[in-house]
Amino acid sequence: MERNIPKALDTFFRTHFNPFSIGDLRSFLADLKIKCTEDDIKSILYDNDFIFVLQDEMFISRAGAFTNRIFSFKPTLEEFQAGAFVPGHRFMPFLSPGEYPYNAKLIFNNISVPRSEVEITTNLAMDIHSLLGEGYIMPYIFDDPANDKFNVASFKNNQLPSTVKMTGFSLNPLIENGYEYGDRIICRVIDWAESIIEISFLPGSKASAITESAMERMQWYKDFETGFLRIIEKIGPCASIESQLAYLFLEEQQSLCKLNCGSCEEFLKYTEEIGFKSYGVESRIWKCNEEIPYIGPWNRELAELHRLPEIDQLFSETVFNAIIKEEVRNHGKEIDYEELRKKITPACISLTDNDMKFILLNLKKRTSIILKEYLKFNDVEVAPLRKRLLPFFLEVRNLMCTLVYTEANLAEMPQNSLIILVQISDHLLRMVEEMETYPARFVREGEEIMLSVDGMMETLEDIKYELKIDTNAEKKSIFKIVK
Repeated sequence: MERNIPKALDTFFRTHFNPFSIGDLRSFLADLKIKCTEDDIKSILYDNDFIFVLQDEMFISRAGAFTNRIFSFKPTLEEFQAGAFVPGHRFMPFLSPGEYPYNAKLIFNNISVPRSEVEITTNLAMDIHSLLGEGYIMPYIFDDPANDKFNVASFKNNQLPSTVKMTGFSLNPLIENGYEYGDRIICRVIDWAESIIEISFLPGSKASAITESAMERMQWYKDFETGFLRIIEKIGPCASIESQLAYLFLEEQQSLCKLNCGSCEEFLKYTEEIGFKSYGVESRIWKCNEEIPYIGPWNRELAELHRLPEIDQLFSETVFNAIIKEEVRNHGKEIDYEELRKKITPACISLTDNDMKFILLNLKKRTSIILKEYLKFNDVEVAPLRKRLLPFFLEVRNLMCTLVYTEANLAEMPQNSLIILVQISDHLLRMVEEMETYPARFVREGEEIMLSVDGMMETLEDIKYELKIDTNAEKKSIFKIVK
């Protein structure tokens, strides 16, 4: 695959609004003189946060799904009195999941709504970020540029400040046009690529009688509930609450994206069937009377195939590079390639002699490239972090592989512990990737990252016992070495 394809794909996904096929995307790339195989296209489309898979191998981008779609929310009394609202999770899932909502551009009566730094209670800040999911709320709040003097790692024993500063949007332009507390802000994405939202407001009813719009909104809550229950049976807990909502609003656009709509946070106060549920170390929205399993109707075949799809990512080129760099730093050119091979391939994997020769040959080639580029002086700050992170990452990866190679019955294992193991592996993988891709940023956040690693180490000790992983089980050859 050509190196300039990511930029071309980003342009296509951000500006193409209609459903498209693999052939459409290949034609787009061909016009740019970019060569890409059908398999390459499929691997991109079927594992992409910006793309939804439709029927008959058709696809649609988030830009296409959410441009011109209507959603709403109601600022709280505290925000109204402060003269500004904090977007928090309220634009979710209508903007790009990679964008901070305070970077959006809001338009009211054809005029840009100014940003405003506002101080609110920590409890309110947590409430209006709750859809980010457990474990992400406070880091996200303290990542806000208005909180640049706070350090999450400095808060011990959950002793958080009573108030926090947040970047919000001024309510004054709306107030000057008659907006009052209790009125609903109506939003419509007019430019998804640039995160531009047009806003207006609907006056709240002062009448004691139930209005037609209120009745429509009650129906909206019912439609939300019915649609959401259908979605989670079909696709499960997804990668995040944001993903759950994205699929919901994609499939239920006609009934949910309309003028008299409610909001997700209002729905969660209305419903008795759905609420926040723990999902390992994270959280999801789920049925109140049911725990979230790792294996469900949406992925039953994984149990039958004894497969954890997350494992494939743990053998990426980035991971190999990190392992090799650690060896180069410790041993220079005097590398024991057999020991390096053992770190690359978990002990539970059964390899043929030819497999081992193939792996060793490629390790030597990759190491020779890294030896030419590696400068110990440039690695002085990253190296101690890598030394702590990599052994733990490899331990978790090896445990994941043991589950697969011993053909453990995933459906009968303690589901929450299995979820936690998978989540720990995912968090560690992202840390390794950031360490290798953005080392300066990784070093800046090193203290917080290592605190997180320490917490995961303690958690792992608990779930290893619960999962009863047999690291001495018979070796099996399930994965095939791709040559």
